[in-house]
Amino acid sequence: MFRFTIRDVLWLTVVVALAVSWWLHAGRMQLASEAHEIAAKRSASEARFAASQDFVLMKMIVAEKKSLADARFAADQPAIEPATEARIQTAVEARYAILKKRYGKRRSVQTTRHG
Repeated sequence: MFRFTIRDVLWLTVVVALAVSWWLHAGRMQLASEAHEIAAKRSASEARFAASQDFVLMKMIVAEKKSLADARFAADQPAIEPATEARIQTAVEARYAILKKRYGKRRSVQTTRHG
């Protein structure tokens, strides 16, 4: 039969402990890697979403300013009402405020009146 000494059992315990700790560490590293990959994908999709929102905001600002300019400079239409102009200006300023809050850059909203 096999005869084991205490020293053999201690070595076996050390080898098993090292193997189990390596296995646990490898599992934790794999989970951390997967979590990092998921976070990277999420941040990339959030960045794409924010960029698309910024594009939509800028399109809205351009459209509102264009409608304001069209109303001001149309030769065959009466002058724009002050309430409508104020509503459009408020909407433009609100959208600029969203962009300013997101990026921290100062953007001025200026509309000039010609004529």
